[in-house]
Amino acid sequence: MAITGNTIRDLVKKWELRKATLETLFQDALYSFEGETKKSPTLLSEQIFEAEQKIVKLQVAQVAFNSTTFVESRLLGKSLSLTEIVKLVGAYERMTKLWAGTIPKKPKESKYRDTTHTAPVRNTTQVVAKEALSLEEKATLIEKYSKLLGHLKGLVSEGNNRVVPTVILDPSLLDE
Repeated sequence: MAITGNTIRDLVKKWELRKATLETLFQDALYSFEGETKKSPTLLSEQIFEAEQKIVKLQVAQVAFNSTTFVESRLLGKSLSLTEIVKLVGAYERMTKLWAGTIPKKPKESKYRDTTHTAPVRNTTQVVAKEALSLEEKATLIEKYSKLLGHLKGLVSEGNNRVVPTVILDPSLLDE
């Protein structure tokens, strides 16, 4: 049997959900009214720990998969591991958000304050600070980072759809 990165990710999510459910049951099992039957907190804690161990094994398999799966990037002109691509996605998301935050929002009309300026203003003389970059330059940077971000997300999808032998994954994690 073969697996994909998506299979591993879905299994991680499944076990994290199972663990969260068991943790809720554990909290509820700590107290009971007379005549009420609940699962043993000790048994539940053992099941939580088993879920934790399975999540660790799956995450180790995910690291192995991501480290050994390479995807060719036409935009960057080189082959990258999924590990590197996933980290770059985070970096490009942060850069896109950083530059998108520099685009002024249309100020709300206010009868109590001057909303004609978006840059810092000295109240005494109304001297407006000059922006370091024009709106067009900012838009160009946002577009650059957004384009590369979209490209990288496509590479993640491509890499995660690759089929690899299950040798990196304990077959018991596929049961249940």
